[in-house]
This record gives sequence, structure tokens and C-alpha cells, in this order.
Amino acid sequence: MKNRYRRRKRGKKLIFGILTGTILLAALVIFGLFRVQTVTVVGNENFTARQIQQAVMQDGLCRNSLYLLWKFQDKERTQEALPFLSALEVTLVNPFTVELRVYEKQELGYVQAQGKNVYFDSD
Repeated sequence: MKNRYRRRKRGKKLIFGILTGTILLAALVIFGLFRVQTVTVVGNENFTARQIQQAVMQDGLCRNSLYLLWKFQDKERTQEALPFLSALEVTLVNPFTVELRVYEKQELGYVQAQGKNVYFDSD
């Protein structure tokens, strides 16, 4: 009777250990391998690539290429985060390189206020 109980307990520990190891390995791959090192910006005319990159990479989690891909998949979230763009497509070239294809809004005009230009569009 005691042997059967010990085998079950040992089996549960083994399954728990394998499951924990698998989760840790997956987390290591996701957070260790998929790190953004190069960002390519395509389609920008009014804003520089550096300005767009800074606007997109605001939080620390955006250094992970999979998170960046997931975050800007939703069009409404993109509009809230980046109101000066009509659309943004994030493409994963490889685990270290991300391509940002931007579609800028057409500006209708601007007003000069306090020494700076304030642009406005149809929205």
C-alpha cells in the first residue's frame, strides 16, 4: 500500500517538474531570443524614422518583438497610441529585426503656436 502511494507521489513530482521546466524554457526563449535590436521604418514622409520608433517603443516591454507584434495588431489600440498615423503594420523579419510600415495621415494645415507648428487633419 505504501509503495503505491510513493509511486503516485513520485509520478506527480516528475510531471510537475517537467511542466515547470517546459514553462521556464518557453519563457526563456520568448523573453531572451525575441529581443528587438534593429527597427526598420518604411513609408514615413512627415516624421523621421527616429520619431516613429520612439513613439512605438514607449514602454519597456516593446523591446520584445513578439509583444510589439501583438500590441500593434489591434487597429484601435494603434490609433490611441499613435494618433498621427492612420495605420501601422508590424512585421517580424527575424527574432531581432522588426519592420514598421507606417501610413501617415494627410495633414490639412497647421497653426503656429508658441514658436511650434501644430498640424491638424480631418479628424
